[in-house]
Amino acid sequence: EWVKGGRDTLVRIILGGVAGPIEVKGLKFNGAMPGHLLSSDAEVAEIASFVRYAFGEIVEDPITPAEVKALRPAVEKRKFMPWTVKELRALEAH
Repeated sequence: EWVKGGRDTLVRIILGGVAGPIEVKGLKFNGAMPGHLLSSDAEVAEIASFVRYAFGEIVEDPITPAEVKALRPAVEKRKFMPWTVKELRALEAH
């Protein structure tokens, strides 16, 4: 569901990482996935597009470097702090 969700959510997770309790396909995890803030916009776009296609079976236009670039400033403000599920859900609601 995290892969099939909003494009921005996946990009935020790839850039900033995610930590704390998270549920995926009914399985509960409590760990951390580091972000890839030091990767280029093009690299993050390619990773996000591949993951959505391969694991989410989503056939749509690929995520672009411009989409990543637009989200990067908000993620960088976090100073390498990973997202929590609560934060990501709040952003999805807007």
